[in-house]
Amino acid sequence: MAFQQVVRVYPSPTSFQVEAARVAAYGWAVATVTERQPPTSVKRVLALGIIGALVFRPKPELVVTYRREETGDARDEQAMVVFADEGPGALQLPAAVSDEIGALLLAAAVGLAAVVLVMLPSIVQYAVTGEPAPVVVFGANLGWLYAVVGPIAAVAFYWRHRAWRSDPSGVLMRADLQSQTFRRAAAVVAMWSVLLWTIFNLFGSV
Repeated sequence: MAFQQVVRVYPSPTSFQVEAARVAAYGWAVATVTERQPPTSVKRVLALGIIGALVFRPKPELVVTYRREETGDARDEQAMVVFADEGPGALQLPAAVSDEIGALLLAAAVGLAAVVLVMLPSIVQYAVTGEPAPVVVFGANLGWLYAVVGPIAAVAFYWRHRAWRSDPSGVLMRADLQSQTFRRAAAVVAMWSVLLWTIFNLFGSV
């Protein structure tokens, strides 16, 4: 038994329901429905700012996979024609250059936020005591360990962002997976921050 398969992307549940009802007459049935977060465009970053674009993400989209059992005649070709439009369910093309720029800007913002987070205990210490936190341990200046987390976080975010966008099934782009990734990353950065601050204050000097 052979099947035809089509993947469509919808901006809202309403557009999905309208097209699903239309193509059902041609034998198409919904196989899977997943939710994904669309990429942030450079226009959105310019309009909201880097931090604003991180907080106010685009509305989630629905990625729908349709399946149809082949009949072996002209009806198979006719069934594919119903998806030949450029409507709201048309499968999205790879990200444009503007989307890549937006992703790079967001990655830079994530890297900067990671550096600020990892330095937060030292910043608070300076605000309270008026003295900078120690960064010299056993004669070596290890202050660069604060900054190294920035590029690592930026590259990791950009890599994950590309994975969320490029998966046509939408499985990797679900909002819950993104949220889980951010929570884990924040926990790692926070642990690194506390570890550095503890080591520097126990064994270091200014």
